[in-house]
Amino acid sequence: MKPGVHNGVNDAVNDAVNDAVNDAGSARARLDLRLAIPAAVAWVATAIIVGLPPEVPTLVLWACTGILTALAILRRGVAIFALAAAAAALCCTAVAVQAPTRAPDVLLTAAESGRQLHAIATTTGRPGERSFTVTLDSVDGMGVHVPARVFGVLPAAGIGTSIEITGTIAVTSPGDPTAFLVFTQTDPTVLAPPPAALEWANQLRATFVAATQRLPGDGGDLLAGLAIGDTSEVDDALDRAMKQSSLSHLTAVSGANCAIVVGLFLAGGAALGAPRWARIGASLVVL
Repeated sequence: MKPGVHNGVNDAVNDAVNDAVNDAGSARARLDLRLAIPAAVAWVATAIIVGLPPEVPTLVLWACTGILTALAILRRGVAIFALAAAAAALCCTAVAVQAPTRAPDVLLTAAESGRQLHAIATTTGRPGERSFTVTLDSVDGMGVHVPARVFGVLPAAGIGTSIEITGTIAVTSPGDPTAFLVFTQTDPTVLAPPPAALEWANQLRATFVAATQRLPGDGGDLLAGLAIGDTSEVDDALDRAMKQSSLSHLTAVSGANCAIVVGLFLAGGAALGAPRWARIGASLVVL
């Protein structure tokens, strides 16, 4: 190949490589956050709707979605608002559909009358607490699927255990993770152990808690709460100190805060083009 031709080929290759690198850098710099607007609107709308009768706001949101969609055909810039309204309407529809399931009439009537009821439930909370969470599977022989918090001593049984409960109930406030509070008259009775997969998880949790109990200082007492939400080793003095320093949320949401912090730094590092080892190292340092 002649020198002139060879140099021309090299120049062309170099130009192509440089253009590709520049295009990749520009694409990385132009981080498109437009979809964050519909997502934020949907979350805000859902947070508001859980405390209100959901039917009317849901219909209004669907009407707004239709109007904005029609306008988006004429004006392109309206499309993002139509998408935001549609996302909010979908989330609110889910809330409206689940509302009757979350608060069935049989439980609302029992709460208003104050009468005792007989329920079969599956535990979703840890044993050995003064209260624990369950999913009510049946009430007075009627099938339901309702999250509730039971005030009573749970027998030595792990998450996923089928138990029998007798007591009175009360309705919780809108937006609470549980729909009802159950006040037992006697200790719950175990009907069936957890399935094999959940029993394995229960044993893993118990082993982790036992390991943290051998660790010194307040850090050892807090570790189980931070990782799996088990605050059995947090005494009253440490609990007061955590609240005074505004750090009680660390155990209140267990390991979710760790996932949020690490997720944000991993995503942010990826948006900035940082290599994987740097993202992992930065996340560990921040955590």
